[in-house]
Amino acid sequence: MSENKAPKSPVYYLQRLFEDEYIQEQLREAANGLRSAYGRVRKHPAQAAEDKELYSSLRRATTAIRRASVSLRRPEPEPTHGGRKLVAVIALVGGTVLLLKWGSRQAQPWGTTDGAAVGTADGDGASERFPQPETAPSPSPG
Repeated sequence: MSENKAPKSPVYYLQRLFEDEYIQEQLREAANGLRSAYGRVRKHPAQAAEDKELYSSLRRATTAIRRASVSLRRPEPEPTHGGRKLVAVIALVGGTVLLLKWGSRQAQPWGTTDGAAVGTADGDGASERFPQPETAPSPSPG
């Protein structure tokens, strides 16, 4: 049975009625309110329309029935954290891209741009990484 669908049999509701203390308390409160209202109407049938205590008892009973029916319903499912999941996926993809770029840079030798050596004949790129200071021409003996 899916969590989002209401149960198809009344067994679920009967089980909740027998197990849930709060629902039982609310139903007792509703029964007491209705019993009180019935007693007031039996004692003074002519004044029932203007009896504030009668209305109070009826209000108490209907409020208790409403609370019991609301708590009897299946609890709402927990909200999913779609935004958090989306951020995690974006971070994971971004991290993977950065690692791939970093890995491809590590595979190339120093001083190369597209695989060809730059700066020296032997291809190590040492002259570009560590340039030699310029020296003054030495006087020729002569």
